[in-house]
Amino acid sequence: MRAEQVTDPLAYHGEGPVWSERWGGLRWVDMLAGDVLSLVAQGTIVRSHVGNIAAAIRPRRQGGAVIGVERGFALEEADGSLTHLGELWSDTNVRMNEGGCDPDGRFYCGSMAYTGIYTHLGGWFSRATHDGTEMMYPNNLRMCKFFTSTGNLQRINVLTLHSAGRNFEQI
Repeated sequence: MRAEQVTDPLAYHGEGPVWSERWGGLRWVDMLAGDVLSLVAQGTIVRSHVGNIAAAIRPRRQGGAVIGVERGFALEEADGSLTHLGELWSDTNVRMNEGGCDPDGRFYCGSMAYTGIYTHLGGWFSRATHDGTEMMYPNNLRMCKFFTSTGNLQRINVLTLHSAGRNFEQI
């Protein structure tokens, strides 16, 4: 396998590429610009603004996507319309950072501080389900980067970063 660059540099803070046939290919976020980028036919890039932050994106079963935005989630319908589900917290020092889905399709997203990421305790691990129900797991996390879950979802392991290194914290 050989990697090949297919676009010019076009994101300020590009992260989280995801391929889905449901939305016709590759999408990723330009996190700090608050945009979702889509690679469409003939290599054209479509940029859609979703808010101040676009932290992570995953496809939805019925089409569209679920997007981690600055302090909550947004649901994109198959037609491209966007519904913000509201803020999960009011602390303007903390934003969504990284996300992914569990085996049952629930979208989890972790948060981090805008500054002082290695010292600020106040991050959350949040979940959005297929019907838009949201839930927060306040754990005084620092910077959520990655998570894994057990098959029966009895335990979720979250990779957090801090000044002394990395930890897996159980939720």
